[in-house]
This record gives sequence, C-alpha cells and structure tokens, in this order.
Amino acid sequence: MLGRRFALLIGSSQFDNSGLQQLRSPARDVEGLAEVLADPEIGEFEVTTEMDKKHHQVMRSIEAFFRGRSRDDLLLLHVSSHGLKADHGELFFAARDTDRELLASTAVPAAFLQAQMNRCRAKSIVLLLDCCYSGAFFLGVKGDSSVHVKDELSGHGRVVLTATSRTEYAWEGDDLSELDPEPSHFTGAVIEGLRSGEADLNRDGKVTVQELYDYVYESVRAKNKLQSPQIWSALEYQVVVARSPHSTEPVPEATLPGMESAVTLTPVPEAAEGDEVDEPVFDSSHRDAAVAQLKRALPDPVRRIEVFDLVDLAVTGVLRDSTQERRPVIGPVFAENLHGYRIDSDTLLHLLATGVFHDDGSHDALWVRVVERLSRLRDGNLQSFNEELDRLRLFPALLAAWTMGVAAVLRRRESLIARLLTQPSFKPPFGNRTSQTPATYLNPLLVMYGDSIHKVCHAENGAKYYYPQSHFIREELREPFRWIEPDDATYAEACYRFELLASMIAMDNEIDVYTNPWSGEFMLDSNWGYEENGLAREIEKEIGPSWSLLDGGAFGADPVRAENAFKALADFRSKNRRW
Repeated sequence: MLGRRFALLIGSSQFDNSGLQQLRSPARDVEGLAEVLADPEIGEFEVTTEMDKKHHQVMRSIEAFFRGRSRDDLLLLHVSSHGLKADHGELFFAARDTDRELLASTAVPAAFLQAQMNRCRAKSIVLLLDCCYSGAFFLGVKGDSSVHVKDELSGHGRVVLTATSRTEYAWEGDDLSELDPEPSHFTGAVIEGLRSGEADLNRDGKVTVQELYDYVYESVRAKNKLQSPQIWSALEYQVVVARSPHSTEPVPEATLPGMESAVTLTPVPEAAEGDEVDEPVFDSSHRDAAVAQLKRALPDPVRRIEVFDLVDLAVTGVLRDSTQERRPVIGPVFAENLHGYRIDSDTLLHLLATGVFHDDGSHDALWVRVVERLSRLRDGNLQSFNEELDRLRLFPALLAAWTMGVAAVLRRRESLIARLLTQPSFKPPFGNRTSQTPATYLNPLLVMYGDSIHKVCHAENGAKYYYPQSHFIREELREPFRWIEPDDATYAEACYRFELLASMIAMDNEIDVYTNPWSGEFMLDSNWGYEENGLAREIEKEIGPSWSLLDGGAFGADPVRAENAFKALADFRSKNRRW
C-alpha cells in the first residue's frame, strides 16, 4: 500500500489572557504554508489548518491527525505560537484560551504531542516549531523562557526543525502592520524555499528535509544574526518534503515524491565490498548522513581512510565557519559567539560522540588530531581583541575534547582521555609562550573566561550557578549523546567522571601557575561523594599500576604521581568548598 502525505498547520495569534502578547505572523504563516504544501506541483499534501482555536480544540486536532495513519505515510505538523515553560520545566504551546498561571489546564503540553507521535504508526514525521523559548515579550518577538525542544519532542522516525536555539527569539516578519502582516522569518523562509525551489540545493528536482533546513538557516541568519534555526533528526535517510522546478537532469515523473510514494527515501550510499574509496560522500551540513556513514565505516579496516576523511572534513568545516569575520574578537558578542561555535561544531560533535564510542582504539591518533587542529583557531593574527573573545576561540576544541572524553568514559576506554589531554601541545599567542597540554589550556574556566558566562548560563530565577562553565557544557553536549546514552543520569555521571579525571591530569604539572583543576559540578558534595562512598573514592581506589589513565601515558605512567595528583585535587576542593 502506497503512503499518503498529510499536513496539520496550527497557528495562534489572538490570546484572551492579557499576559500573552498578540502575534501577527501566525495567520500569514498558516495561510502561506498551506498554499505551498497543498500545491500539487510542489508539496501535494492533504492540508488541515487550525487557527486561533482553544487548547482543547487544538489537542483534539493533534490526536485526530496522528490516528489511523499507515506506516508509509508522511506527516508534517507545523506550530506557530508562543512557547511557554512551566515552573518545573515542562514545555507548552499557547492557544487562544491559555492562562499563563494555569498552563497545565489551559495550554497544549509538549508531552501530549510526544505521546501522540509515539502512538502513530507513520515512520516519517516532520515537526516545524515556529516558537521561541527565551526572553521577555516585546513587539516583533514571540516566546518565553528557555526549553529543550530536542529533549521533549525528538524521537525515532522524526525530524524536528525549530525557529531558534533554546536561548533565542523567534522573530516575526519585518512588516508588522495590522492590515498586512508578513510571515515570520522562519516560516517565511520555509514558504519561499519551497515555492521558488531554491531549497533544492543540489538541483535534483526534490527538496529533502535537510536541504530545507540548510536553506532556512541561511535565509533566517541573513535577515537576523540573532536567530539560528536548529534541527534534530532521528532518521538515517532523507525525507523528501516537496518537488522543485530545478533539476540538473530529468527526473522520471513516476519517481517524484507524491506520485509513486508519499515518502521518497534517499539512503546514505554504501561502498560495495572491495571498492576503493578515494573521497567520502560527505557534506558537513548533512550531519545524520555523515554519522550513519561513519558507523558503517568504523569497523571495516579497509575504510580507515574514509573514517579519517569524514572527521577531518568536519574539522575543516568548523575552522572555515568559525572565522574572525563570523565570530568577532571584539564587541559585546560573547553569547552570540558561544552559541555560534556550538552550532559550527554540531556535525563534528555528533561524529566524535559516535566515533569514539564505537571505536576500538584503531583511530585514537585521529581523535587526538581533532584537538590539535581545532586549537589552531586561537592564533596570533589579531589587531585588537577582547580577552574573553580571544580565549573563547578555543571553545570548539574544548567541546571536542569533552565530547570524546565523555564517550571514552561511557565506552570504558579511559586511556584515550590521557592521550587527548596530554599529547597535543599548544603555545598561547600572547603572554607566556610556554607549550601547554590540553589539560591546561582547555580548562573551561580559562576558555569561557570572565563574568559573561553568568549572563548566558544561570538558573531560571536569575541565581548564578557555582560552576556555570561546567553546567553549560554538560547541557549543550547532551544532544549528541542522546542515542548513545539515553539515560540522563548516566550521561551526567559520565561528565562528572571526565571532569574529575581531567582535573587530576591538570594538577600533575611542575609549573605552579598551570596547576588548576577543571573546577566543575563534579566538586559538589552530591557528586564528589562522602568518605568511603562516591565518585572521588571510587577513582582513588582504582589508581594502581594497571590503571587505564597510566596506560594512556598520563602521570608519566607512575601511580605515585597519580596518587599525588588526586591528593592535590582533594586538597584544592577542601579549600574551595561549594554545597
């Protein structure tokens, strides 16, 4: 049985509650997107729209939309409204009758949407969320406090595209007149990309969901540098969203999406047995395809070069995207650069988490090379600069080292941590030019230097975290590990263990000025432990001649030095207590 294409477009612009700002773009969002998706020459979806309905009506429509679908159907759900967050962190979407003080009974819970998608038989679901999740209300902006969309809505067989990252605003159109509002930047880019065919980036006559995201990202960023659309995907193939008039060669009509099947799948190509792979089929923007290719190539010794090229090209992409022109080293841009570096590194971080976790040690030299290459972002080619922004240029290298370190902990292959944090050497471009190891120069407190981090990472009530660098990195890197370690507690424990091991290596330094731990949340009593129990005591008991970090070359392979480093760390913590 051939599948069909269904779309449900939900918009909320008018709100009865005075605490919710009226929006002008959702009506045009729904109208314009419905037109292009229903067009038989473009989307060929069966489209249903719901505009300014009460929350129980929206929930009824969502449940009906996901019921009774076949496995081969393609479902697309678009929501344009306010994103709201309850006191305990639950995500809600505002409806006409939503009361900010009674979200559980008057708004649409993200958990409800998740449940309906989980029960749906359709294997391909595309979710477009034109909402923002941080900041206060003001003209032209929609949204509320930060949420983790990927945690609540992504899942197997789904692609989630959001208008912003977790800390940005979703901007409405440039023209905010009452009579003729424009679509929002995000949905407007979706509409234009599909209508014009410009989202067909490879000109093959089909617009995949990844191509659509790439087009939307560049279009939105061109209009507003403060908004960065995001994507999370749990598919190992590309879903075709629409036809396009562009094609480099004729496409048989029977193979067009919507003619023969609701979903045209483009599998990641595999090399035939015995084929020589000179250059991998890789586009740095196609993160999930790259990860799937890496997983196939890792266990095959014949494809070592392919693995090397996949990762090395991703590093090259980070270096290319994180230039001083895109990430300035002067001005009030700390938060923008911090999130920008994370976005630039997204494909690479997914490759590293997956690669290190599934590697058996065959590619350790490659993982060390990643840290070495990324460290070159902080060179001395500067005229004028802000110290915070100069130090922050090592953030991609820190993210990479942290990702690989946590993956090594989860894989119980901690000898790699020793290599990652002791082998690549780096000479700071300014001040003391003495060569340093990553355990020193990638210390999060030095990379994310100064008080600006508190403006980016703080508790919802405005209170400061004791260790904002530690907290921020752990939160930012959760998503690349989602499919490797789905349990949040286990992931957090792996982060704490990595931080403690990294701190021990950092404390093993003959130069006192460089002897500083990666002070982080592992130092909290609840994580460090008490007396004979807890993480610290567990690691102290492990130290011995056969300890994995000694095998990797840390502490000069001397267990006495390792014991001294642990004692120095424990002494530092006792003098700098946090509870």
